[in-house]
Amino acid sequence: MPIKDGKYKNPNWVNGGPPAIDADELNAISDTLENLDKNPGTNYISGNGISIAGTTISAKISSDNDNVATFGKDGGIYVPNQGGGAGVSANKKAAVVVGSSQNGWTAQDCDYLCDGTSDDVEINKAIVAAKNIGYVCLLPGTYNLGGSVSVNNDVTIYGGGAFGAPYSFDGVRSATVIKDTRQWMGAAGSISSASISCGNNRTAFLNLTLDSSSVKRVGVVTRGNTAFSYCSIKANCHCVYSTGTSLTLNSCCIGELSTSSVSGQYGVYMMASGTYPTLEINGGAVGNIGSVYANGSDASFALQVMISNCVLSGAGGGESDISGAVALIKSSGASITGCNISGYSSIAHPTPTVYLDSTTENCIISGNVISGYSQVSDNGTNNNTQYNLLVQL
Repeated sequence: MPIKDGKYKNPNWVNGGPPAIDADELNAISDTLENLDKNPGTNYISGNGISIAGTTISAKISSDNDNVATFGKDGGIYVPNQGGGAGVSANKKAAVVVGSSQNGWTAQDCDYLCDGTSDDVEINKAIVAAKNIGYVCLLPGTYNLGGSVSVNNDVTIYGGGAFGAPYSFDGVRSATVIKDTRQWMGAAGSISSASISCGNNRTAFLNLTLDSSSVKRVGVVTRGNTAFSYCSIKANCHCVYSTGTSLTLNSCCIGELSTSSVSGQYGVYMMASGTYPTLEINGGAVGNIGSVYANGSDASFALQVMISNCVLSGAGGGESDISGAVALIKSSGASITGCNISGYSSIAHPTPTVYLDSTTENCIISGNVISGYSQVSDNGTNNNTQYNLLVQL
């Protein structure tokens, strides 16, 4: 920009001076000055769907004049209420926020405030309210369940860390804890009374701890496409039970081995359904009486199992016909690589740590450290179980 003596100088001006200004231009300048007077010390720009007033930027995100996202000076993203439930006011951040008074949060901090008793009520309301927003933030703290959390719409539920960040690396793996405090009634491991129940939808969980270990309940039941990242799930029944089409666990800690653990229960139990179902576990640790049960017999196509770079452990007592198997695979094309897989079978119960049943073919179980009295039992066709380090206990 050409500057001379501290002033703007357009090189196209004639004789070094600006062109004459007509009445319309003077009116435009007057309007701009009037806007500045209304917002002292701020700038005001408007046009092409974007407006800037002071430290707030608004952007039109559709042809609907009311559908505007606002980016505040705090870095938060705000959206108008688009049909959410009660408690979600206009221009809230682009997540429905839940907090608990037991952890110091107030009504000014969140859309739904829990009190430490039957917190599932507020959490369920928040999930419904997030139908058109897509995110539920559970502020750091402990949330006590008096009933199941039901997830029946596409949503990401995250906790811990600063607001606006799905997870943080501040020394606390998960600062948000969901604790099932209900008394156990009925059959152990019943999926009808899981701590969290997900319908046939897309659900993601980030940076959360679920503790169902004091009650003989399944931790999470999923029926759709579900992903967990940086989560910890403790239960003495199945920790994650899936009948859906996609289950992904990334850097999670799943399972708890204790004297109250129920026989026949797994860290991850998947009875896949639908077309092209997948089970993917990358990093972290999975354990329980058994670690992973993968069965694709009810799916339209073979369940694709991909497990890598994690720890699988079991204490014995899995399926009745092969009691003690840590990884029980009943689907072709499974891949388990780069894992530490440990079982606790014995002479009295010489069951394998990894069991491939007769329906499997073209599986790859390679590059793992596998320990137990009996390490691998391959009953399928064309499976590759070479290049493992086998340790007999």
